[in-house]
Amino acid sequence: MEIPHFLTMDEYHLSRKKAEELVTDALKQLHFHKPPNKNWSDIDITISNNGSSSKFKFHQLVKQARLTGIAIESLQKDKDLRDETFGRYFSLATPNHQLSINTLYAGYSKEFRGPCRVAPCEDELTEDIIFYRQQVCANSNSNDFSLTCRYYRAYVLACISLVDAFINRHILLLRHQGCSSPEFQDLEREFKIENKIDLWLKTYTSSRKNISAINRTKEWNHFVLLKEERNMLTHAVEPYYGHQIYEIANSLNYVRTGIGGLLFLLRRERALDTLGFIQKLMTSPQVRCHEITLKADGEHIIKMKK
Repeated sequence: MEIPHFLTMDEYHLSRKKAEELVTDALKQLHFHKPPNKNWSDIDITISNNGSSSKFKFHQLVKQARLTGIAIESLQKDKDLRDETFGRYFSLATPNHQLSINTLYAGYSKEFRGPCRVAPCEDELTEDIIFYRQQVCANSNSNDFSLTCRYYRAYVLACISLVDAFINRHILLLRHQGCSSPEFQDLEREFKIENKIDLWLKTYTSSRKNISAINRTKEWNHFVLLKEERNMLTHAVEPYYGHQIYEIANSLNYVRTGIGGLLFLLRRERALDTLGFIQKLMTSPQVRCHEITLKADGEHIIKMKK
């Protein structure tokens, strides 16, 4: 007897209306103007980027935005590459054992011999989070939920690792630039992630803000819940790993606010625009939990759990 999925994920990052608004705003920033007496859907849109041009219909851009959470993905990638902290670097891989890949960033250098893959931590962890969320839901139609819980644990660990990666990249860059402020020296020595965020704010904001600037927000509260879950998994103080499916659903949705939203707030404190990987997480498709009464005749009773 086939068991229905207890967890399902929405198909899109954005509603059609939200995607249309996002794309329209992006086009206006590019100085596109809708001709009088015409709809956006009536015109061809040519977008130039790095010397090449691509032609789109409005509905194509909207569909892309709904699938990714990003208004115009090619332009966002270009913006990301020009970012002072996260830019200029991209993924490389080779299947050839005779080749090697050399990396260099802010004084850090390392050679990787093929076959190998090298990619920015933030990009890899974001894709991990997206993949693990999908797999948690895809495997939630089993009797024992073993794969659901395995992917869920990997998801939680990747979430907190991403926040660490975000802070650590700034530390590496500041060290390379010769920063020696007392706040930065404390930041270099700190291990506890809440304290690292506090010291990061003091180091990077002109008004020397501290964690009180964000710790009353929904974003911070959801981050703390994910961090506590990570600590429970990492330190294994309790003799059992116990995961309730409706709590898993809540945690899968916390990435929108507690990870994507938190990183967005940190960027905003520096008056910087969002980045592609942050936008993907902020708009991650909503996960729904279903209350299912299994019946022998297969006519299961399925209700959306509130």
